[in-house]
Amino acid sequence: MGIHKTIFTLAVILVTITLASGLCPNIITRAEWGAESPEKQEALNEPVPYLAIHHTYKPKFCSSTELCKRAMKSIQDYHKNERKWSDIGYSFCIGGDGNVYEGRGWGMVGAHTYAWNNKAIGVCFIGDYTSELPTPEMMMRLDELTQCGIEGGHLKEDVKYFGHRQVGATECPGKAFFADIQGMTRWTPNPTKETQP
Repeated sequence: MGIHKTIFTLAVILVTITLASGLCPNIITRAEWGAESPEKQEALNEPVPYLAIHHTYKPKFCSSTELCKRAMKSIQDYHKNERKWSDIGYSFCIGGDGNVYEGRGWGMVGAHTYAWNNKAIGVCFIGDYTSELPTPEMMMRLDELTQCGIEGGHLKEDVKYFGHRQVGATECPGKAFFADIQGMTRWTPNPTKETQP
């Protein structure tokens, strides 16, 4: 009887781990896309109340993992060498290949939304969404990443989305995409800085 109980317990643990790991989308790590090391890092006080949505505009949409890895390197190069930031600004990027790419990742303050970097995870959709929308698969990755962040204690359970343009003088995340974001359940028309614990 003891061995059956042990096997059953191990099976329950395995199923629990499998289900829990299923909450997160496939995330291409910094090492996998060939990121340079950050010059400095600052820990983020989690969980945060917001997820800031961006688009790259340039580089354009990437349809394969190889192209998306190149796009990530290009973004990091621009942020570090042109903008003089310590690393890629975004927490994560979502590519047209259906993968999520680790930028600064969970637990690190980004450089994606001026004055909001310590209150939000920044998620950038690779491509220009001025007149078209990200693919349905890319939108599914956003949902999965959000749930992963909630379950992992990185995002508040009632996390709210906002478009970059709501808090900065920019067109980001593009006219078409921003119109779509406004229809999302988690979207807030009025992000406020006071919600940070």
